[in-house]
Amino acid sequence: MKFASTFLVVVLFVSATAMGRDDALPKAEDVLDRFVEVTGGAEAYAKIHSRRERMELYLSYESEAAIVTTETARPKDARGRVEFADGRVTEWGFHDGIGWSVSPEGVSVESGEQLKWSEYDAQVGWETNRRALYESMTVESRALFDGVECFKLRITTKSGLEQTHYLEIKTGLRRGLAMTQKMPYGTREVSRVFTDYRPVDGVMLAHKMVGTNRILESGAEWTTTIKSLSIEHNVGFQSDHFEPPAEVKARLKKSASATGD
Repeated sequence: MKFASTFLVVVLFVSATAMGRDDALPKAEDVLDRFVEVTGGAEAYAKIHSRRERMELYLSYESEAAIVTTETARPKDARGRVEFADGRVTEWGFHDGIGWSVSPEGVSVESGEQLKWSEYDAQVGWETNRRALYESMTVESRALFDGVECFKLRITTKSGLEQTHYLEIKTGLRRGLAMTQKMPYGTREVSRVFTDYRPVDGVMLAHKMVGTNRILESGAEWTTTIKSLSIEHNVGFQSDHFEPPAEVKARLKKSASATGD
């Protein structure tokens, strides 16, 4: 009788241990390492020093698609341009700690959290440069995202920004991203879905992104759909390519004069 009781305890312990192991969550590093591996491997990513991408942008409040060109280069340089069907043009960039934009509404020099996001988005190689970028990474749970079972990762950058990444359990691919951004026009909740992964120079990149956006203060909502048209790597940008345009430099000079710097 005593043997039977002991045997039952052992069976229950082993079963519980096995169940716990099945339900245990992996380390965030392991989940991201798998993403890197299934999309090409660390060596392939390390060969990429710059990127130019052309895309079609569909905004729910615009009747026609816009053409977007984004350019990034190591270590932290970025430039972008949106050309709307009616002729409007918006440009933006990040270089040497300065984030800026020029649009039909005027010239803007970024500060605060908006500047931090621009600096983060200027990174090339976030996939393998995690230790330099992130303060903490945690797998919070298993979760359905866009109907796909994923690991839900909470990531905090060294500058204090927070993101939630969703990486598919079956394939290892990143399927989604969610974040809340404090911008000059309000607090924006963002959710993005990544699909249509295709190889480019040895790495698998998502060629379609569908995003939802909501401003908490006003309740304004809109969707964005981006479809990649072309991607180039290791573009030979000129040394001054990422310098802010003249009107931004003039704004910076004026601000410096006003503050006595």
